This record gives sequence, C-alpha cells and structure tokens, in this order.
Amino acid sequence: MKKYTSLKYKLVLVYWLIILIVIISMSVLHYNNEWERARTQVEKHVVSLASLLVTPISSAMSAGQYSALTDNAFSKQTTASPTLYYFKARGVSDVNAQHFEVTYLKSLGPPWRSSFPDNYVDQLDVKLLQLKRRLENEPADMSRITFLLNRLSAARQLHKEAREHEQLAASHMAYLDHKVLDGLDTDNWLYTLNLPAVNVNGGQVTFVFDLSELKEIRKNIFISALEELLFAMFVAVLLVTITVYWLFRPIEQLTKFVSNDLDNIEPNELPGLKRDDEIGELSRKFKTVLHDAHIHVRETNRLALTDPLTGLFNRRHYNQVVQGEIYQVTRTSDVLSFFYIDIDRFKAFNDTYGHAQGDAALKQVALALASVVRRENDFCFRFGGEEFLVICKTQTEKDALLLARGIRNTVMAMKLPHEMSDPLKILTVSIGICTVKTGYQPSEDEMLQVADQALYEAKATGRNRVVQRLLSNELVLQSG
Repeated sequence: MKKYTSLKYKLVLVYWLIILIVIISMSVLHYNNEWERARTQVEKHVVSLASLLVTPISSAMSAGQYSALTDNAFSKQTTASPTLYYFKARGVSDVNAQHFEVTYLKSLGPPWRSSFPDNYVDQLDVKLLQLKRRLENEPADMSRITFLLNRLSAARQLHKEAREHEQLAASHMAYLDHKVLDGLDTDNWLYTLNLPAVNVNGGQVTFVFDLSELKEIRKNIFISALEELLFAMFVAVLLVTITVYWLFRPIEQLTKFVSNDLDNIEPNELPGLKRDDEIGELSRKFKTVLHDAHIHVRETNRLALTDPLTGLFNRRHYNQVVQGEIYQVTRTSDVLSFFYIDIDRFKAFNDTYGHAQGDAALKQVALALASVVRRENDFCFRFGGEEFLVICKTQTEKDALLLARGIRNTVMAMKLPHEMSDPLKILTVSIGICTVKTGYQPSEDEMLQVADQALYEAKATGRNRVVQRLLSNELVLQSG
C-alpha cells in the first residue's frame, strides 16, 4: 500500500491560529465588558442625579411656582453637576391646572420659564399702561406704583429673555425632536433620560447629560485591549507566514491553475503531479477528470445551442441570451418583440399523417421562420413541441406586426396539406406578440406571459391569426 506524507501533521500549525483567534476573542470580550461596565457606572450616576432633581422640579410644578426653579438655590444645584447639559420640565400645575414648563441649558445659565399664555405680553402692557395712568392721577402713591411698574418691566424683560433662550436651546437640542428612546447618543456623547414628574396632574422631565468623558474612557480601554493583543499578533504573523509557505502554497498553486477557463487548462501541466502526498494524488485525479471534461465539453458545445430536429436555437440558448437582449434594447431606440408561435391543430396533424410527417412539418415551419427572420441580431428558437419563439428588434411596433404577418403568410404559402385545419385545409400558425414600447423596462417572465396571452387570443379568435400586445404603462391590444 502506497504511503503518503500526510498533511494531517502539517495541520498542527493551524491550531496556533485557533489559539490566536481565541486570544483575540477574549480580548474583544474583555474590551466589551470593560466598556459596558464603565458606561453602566456613569449612566447609573446620571440617573441618580436626575432622580434627585425630579423631586424639587415636581414640587415646583405641582405648586405652579416658577420662582422655585429659577432662584439661586436651585440654580446652584443644577450647576453643581458638571454633566447636566440640559433639562426641560413639562406638566400641569396641581394648584391652578395651568401648563407649566421650565428649561435649562448649561451654556445659558440658570433655568428659565419657557411657557407663557398667548396674551401674556398684552396683559403686561395693559397693566403697565394702567399703572402709568394711576401714577399721573395718584402722585401720592408714587413709591408703591413705581415698585409695581419695575416688577412688570422686569417680567416683560424676563419674557423677552426666555424667548431668546428658547430659540438658542432649540438650535442646540434639535436632535431631540427625532429621538424617542432614552439612552446614550455616541455621535454627540449625550445621554437622554425621560422621567415622570411626581405630581397629581402629571408631567415629564427630559434630562440630557454630557457624557463626553466616556469617549476618553472608551479610548483608554481600547488601547489597553490592543496592547494585550500585540504579542499574540506577532506570533500569529509568524505562524501564518510559515503555514502559508509550507502548507497552503501548493494548494494555492493548484487552485489558481484550475481557476482558469476549462478550455485554457492543460491537464498535463497541473502543479503537484509529481508530489508524493495527498496534493499529488488530488492533482492526478483531477487530471483524469479534466481529460474527461474536455471530451464532454467539446461534444456538449456542439449540441448545446441548436435543436437537433429543426436546426433552430434551443431553449438553453434562449436562457443565455434573453436577459442580454432585454437589457440592450432598453438602452437603444429599438423596439423589442417576442413572437410566441404555435402550429394550429398540430396534434390532429400528427394523428392524421403520422409523427414522421409531423417532424417534416416542424422542419418546414423552421425553414419558414429562418427565411423571414434573417437579421443577425434576431433569434428563432424551438421552444418545445410545436411551439417556437422569435426575439426580434424593429424600429416600430408596426414593423414587428408586419414581420409576424410575414411568418404567417410564408407558412401558408408552403400549402402543406392539413385536412383537420378548417377552412383552408393547409398547415397554419397562430402568433402572439409581446412588443415593448420605448421607455418601459420589462422582465422576461412578463414578456413571455403577455406573448402567451396574445397567442391564446389568436387561438380563441379562429387560429391562423396574429395578435399583438404592447407593453407599456398601459396594456394595448392590436390584432391582425
């Protein structure tokens, strides 16, 4: 028994690669775990901070007291957190059932009232005007009226500043309009959290925290994991180099050689024929296979494209060219047509005259097709039994119809006797045409289906007819 130098022993080196994969996988897992741990820790911290802020916000919302959130005490509490970037509290006051809304943006300073009645400014202006008139009529009460005037002016100024702040905040936080779920947005390193307000009428507080510190944390974790891989990568490169040269190089040579076209492969030049191992045995067996394949390919190529009875192209060649013809015609001004041709009452012809005469009739019809469809870029196929298919390109839809009528007339002109075909008593054909109008992108199945429907129409209306259907955005029927 012939002994071979087995490749199994050489495959031991591949285990080093497996070890390397395991090391890389563990490093990736370690990186993911460390990153998840760091992110979770930071997120827990901001959630805890948000929960602490919800309590005073909810109390102010319940009482409808904007001053509780815009005074210095609460402002210090918000600015004490360097990660708090933005919040917006919306809800309904439990006291007066009015809408309550406060906004905070770190770059704009303390929180501000961001919800006012529609006529808020008008009411302030009316009160200012009333107080100015009182000041004119009641000069003795000047101190009190002046105090009220100053408060109303301050309120109007606060309203103006609030509107300006809202515009700036909207430009900064526009991405929140499209963000539905809570969580970290790693594009901006902003963490969004929505918490319900703790009041009777309900509300919601949207917090946004700046967690850009996580970016640096992730970078450090990645560098640490990468350093752990350096030694393993060095060993892996060394092992891969040795393995490729020693084990895979002959396999790659054989693979590259047999990747050429079959006609360009010379079996006697296969690499590895003289090797005394499994690769050598594989090369010698493949040489035998290639030799047999060359014989079969030559024979197959001879028979592959034509129908042995009629000499027309066969269904296999149709499958090779149909997609290219459809693609090509959509890039030109030509009109593409499928002719689906069927010999009328051919079964009755065979039953009456015998299969030998039936084969002779098929040959005559094939000759008629070839005599009419003569352009190099047109194709005639025997599609099966007594069915034929023509693919042709013409300048207009009418030219296609005239060409099909020419086929029908040529078959009639042969005057092949057919006693079972009424009323002419000669062999005739029915033709269904699918013509694609310029600008429409058809599929092969669509064209065959429409041509078959047209053929059915031709059969149903008396046979020995040509029916054409045009494929476009609308289906048009034209017969002759």
